[in-house]
Amino acid sequence: MQQLISFEPKKLFILFTLLIFLFGKSLAQDEGYTDNAEQYQIDIKRTNEPIQLDGKLDEPVWQTADKAADFWIKNPVVKKGANPKTEVQLTYNKNYIYVAFTCYDTDKYIVQTLKRDQDYWDGDAIAVLFDPMGAGANGAMFGVSPLGVQMEGLLIGGGDADLDRNWDNKWFSATQNYPDRWTVEMAIPFKTLRFDAKRTQWKINFVRNNIKENEYHTWTPVPQQFIGIDLNFFGTLNWDAPPDKVKRNIAVIPYITGGLNHNIVDGENVKGTFNTGLDAKVSITSSLNLDLTINPDFSQIEVDQQVTNLSRFSIFLPEKRTFFLENADIFQSFGIRPIRPFFSRAIGLNEEGETIPILFGARLSGNLDSKTRIGLMNMQTKSDDIQDGQNYGTVAIHRRLGKRNLVKGLFTNRQSFADGEFLMNDYSRNASIEADFFSPNNKWATWGGFHKSFKPEIKDKDLMYSYGGGYFGKNFNVFTGFTHVGENYFADMGFVSRIETFYRDTTIRSGFFQNFTQAEYSIFPENDDVINSHLFGWENFLVYFPDGDLSERFIRWRYFINMKNRSTLRFRLDNEKTNLIDELTFTEADTVKADIYNNYLFNIEYTSDQRKAFNYEVNFRHGGFYHGTLSTYRVALNYRKQPWGNFSLGLEKNDIRFPDFELIEFVDLTSRIEINFSKSIFWTTFTQYNFQNNTFNINSRFQYRFSPMSDFFVVYTDNYNVLNGQNIGLLDSIKAENRALVFKLNYWFSL
Repeated sequence: MQQLISFEPKKLFILFTLLIFLFGKSLAQDEGYTDNAEQYQIDIKRTNEPIQLDGKLDEPVWQTADKAADFWIKNPVVKKGANPKTEVQLTYNKNYIYVAFTCYDTDKYIVQTLKRDQDYWDGDAIAVLFDPMGAGANGAMFGVSPLGVQMEGLLIGGGDADLDRNWDNKWFSATQNYPDRWTVEMAIPFKTLRFDAKRTQWKINFVRNNIKENEYHTWTPVPQQFIGIDLNFFGTLNWDAPPDKVKRNIAVIPYITGGLNHNIVDGENVKGTFNTGLDAKVSITSSLNLDLTINPDFSQIEVDQQVTNLSRFSIFLPEKRTFFLENADIFQSFGIRPIRPFFSRAIGLNEEGETIPILFGARLSGNLDSKTRIGLMNMQTKSDDIQDGQNYGTVAIHRRLGKRNLVKGLFTNRQSFADGEFLMNDYSRNASIEADFFSPNNKWATWGGFHKSFKPEIKDKDLMYSYGGGYFGKNFNVFTGFTHVGENYFADMGFVSRIETFYRDTTIRSGFFQNFTQAEYSIFPENDDVINSHLFGWENFLVYFPDGDLSERFIRWRYFINMKNRSTLRFRLDNEKTNLIDELTFTEADTVKADIYNNYLFNIEYTSDQRKAFNYEVNFRHGGFYHGTLSTYRVALNYRKQPWGNFSLGLEKNDIRFPDFELIEFVDLTSRIEINFSKSIFWTTFTQYNFQNNTFNINSRFQYRFSPMSDFFVVYTDNYNVLNGQNIGLLDSIKAENRALVFKLNYWFSL
């Protein structure tokens, strides 16, 4: 191991790049791949007839339009003959692409909520998936439930195929319910889509949630080991003529906010606030979009859920702010989880999640052509008496090689800004290059990346590189990845886990080398009335210090049972060996001495049938924890009053027992109440109590969507400090720190 770590990084990267090039060429010869784009095609023709968007499908065009039917079952096993039947038709005019669905079914549906984008996969629904560029790199998904609740998201291609549901845009739909079916009409503006106006073929697929039978259906067959929205398995949409080029596509979203804020802990008086700003979306071309923001406001974004952190490292929390979301994968797909040279959450938020004011920002992102995607971004934060303003600049480019191979590069620059000029000796820069190769059938993959950071007066130990590969079959998959992070690799615009380790009185920064290997084997019983699948898994995670000494070794054995009634039962056995090089503490009283610890933990988790109005999750973990023991209890209770109400209560309790100290208890208690008065009026209240931070928080949000993508928000927040361990009454132990009542009004103008 020592010899591998000391191997010169540049030579190692060159060698691995050569290997993945040769491996990629051999993978390209892989036979047996079924090209859905050839076998599954649907035609779309222009209509001059008016379409009344009411979901009734009684216009003449729906009597003659080409039809896609005969869906496949995607989950629990891939096979022909999805039932109940689904039929899809499409047409278009100058401004819209229209999609009509006929979903045969009874009139008993499962709809989790009336709130847009929420719990989409847990209820009955139908969706269309577009890949206008046909490159398998990115796309868009538009879905609707039988009660007309909308969901839209950005499809992310590549090895980490996924759906980003945080993206919002303006489109229209209507549904009708009948005893034996429900029907949908969608009208999706061409302004919403990013496409090449010269192309007469798009890639397309359709996905239906048949939740009553715990099934998901797709128009084209998608192999078992890949998610149903994977862009590599789409069919073809044939246009009778290229859709009209969008001549002007500008959206301006101004906002005003105001409210009252009371900083109690600092003894300040109640202060009034008022602010204005705007966001704008400008289509430079039909496939390239410019996002602009001036004095952005994120008050309508839900607060981060607090978690108990029993590790020695920082927690990775997701980005939720809308401005950063469109085409976010262009910027944020570099590195590995959770080591990212770029992470937008580093802009405008500090480590505690508190807002740093952003003055303005711009993002240019999208497709230059069917093979090339680019992203340019610049953001400027405000300076004050405590900190200088910061300018954040980013350039990213993705280039497809063949159908599934990808090469991409990234450059970021953080530069301090004060008194009208840049501070030339206060900067942090990063450069990255990565390559991903996939076989034609997507079963084999290999990847590699090389990253370097630049800071004043740092000349060595500033590299990060990673490489790996794997096989992903229906029943068996295995992959392994290696990563090296130098001690002086900084990512001020990113997130690097483990580079800093928190101990009792200090934080130690150290480079490391890690390897993660995972193997899984799945069994899908054909004639079992109870079980859908068995999954057996093994994970091995190794972390070494730069001198070759072991820092951490983690081995996990897993056995998961997925039931036909959507319940799951999971067993895990973990073995963790930790080389603690300094003292560690969790409270002011306890101390864990520097030593090498080797522990086993057992974990059992059960999730009940979430289709039922009342459902729950229970989890228990017990085993060694350094020189003591850890017991974790988690309970989540959920009740749904379909479709207008969702109520949940969660409890997590961690008990740590060390031989020389009293029992240490960490408690997280959360509750969530969501009331849907209609598909446009919502009220959500979220409370959380966190023992580790001694905090109790209330966040209550009222939302009225009075027009598509236009909202009025009222948000109330209340934060308390809880004096644990004090011999005082309950009310005296809870001290208010700050509270606020704010409103926000924004309106989407389409120009």
